[in-house]
Amino acid sequence: KVGNGTTFRIYLPVLDAVCVQEGEGETAPAPVGGTETILLVDDESHIRDLGSRILSHFGYEVLTAPDGESALSTIRNRLDSVDLCVVDLIMPGMGGMRFVDELRKIRPEAKVLISSGQVVEDTMKRDIENGKLAFVKKPWDVDEILQAVRNVLEHPSSSAAR
Repeated sequence: KVGNGTTFRIYLPVLDAVCVQEGEGETAPAPVGGTETILLVDDESHIRDLGSRILSHFGYEVLTAPDGESALSTIRNRLDSVDLCVVDLIMPGMGGMRFVDELRKIRPEAKVLISSGQVVEDTMKRDIENGKLAFVKKPWDVDEILQAVRNVLEHPSSSAAR
């Protein structure tokens, strides 16, 4: 009929890859990697796999653990060789904050980057503000996780919050 139309709804998939748009005369700084050892702790296998691939591609040695208990076991086995722990907050069993508490008993100087899509608790907010913890919000892209990791490795007293 004249005057009546059709509504189209288009659903696009979420991309795991980074979309690059060319800007006029601006060049984004190249992502910076390193050679340090990172323990990536997340209960979601696709996050562990993606994070591991990104960090490995940029030169890091990456160890992974699906939960806090496994991560502590890895830390105990490689006590002095883990330079940074990137930890999800919400995991079955031992969650991220309990893992950090237990980690601090073994290695008080351990560098930690909390990676979560959840709202952080007040005590954690204070630790982030005081530079005791760093935070990067999920979902992160390649540049965000690389920058957050570099910030913590180079400046352990400053947070990588975004």
